[in-house]
Amino acid sequence: MAMKHVHRLLRVGAAAAAGMLAAQGAMAEGLDGTSPLLCATQLAFECGPEGVCLTGDPGEFNVPKMISVDYTKMVATTIRVSGEQRQAVIANVLVTDTALLAQGFQGDVSWAAAIDRATGTLSLTGAGTGVSFSVFGVCGVL
Repeated sequence: MAMKHVHRLLRVGAAAAAGMLAAQGAMAEGLDGTSPLLCATQLAFECGPEGVCLTGDPGEFNVPKMISVDYTKMVATTIRVSGEQRQAVIANVLVTDTALLAQGFQGDVSWAAAIDRATGTLSLTGAGTGVSFSVFGVCGVL
């Protein structure tokens, strides 16, 4: 994928994320697992087995800034600045009155996500061999 195309996708994603932040109150209608979502990650924490945890921008920890979620296909897709596209399998989805919950796998990493249905706030955790992470952000309906 050409870098120009990737940068355009990231700009569009960033604009969409800004719009989602501005319209959080109206998002609850589509946060029920039936519509595709776009999530923007904002803050990440990464911890290792020695007990050291680091905080920073998600990109610093190889966590994508934008995540496209398709519950119909049960996949979450990311595109990195380098153009690399990744897909994570969504294994389980549960919709409660207040949250949209999902669990899945990507390579040798397992993850779980909770999206607040009223605000679109995202809490994402994951674990791989020798590392765990927590990521916070916001999601909205595409």
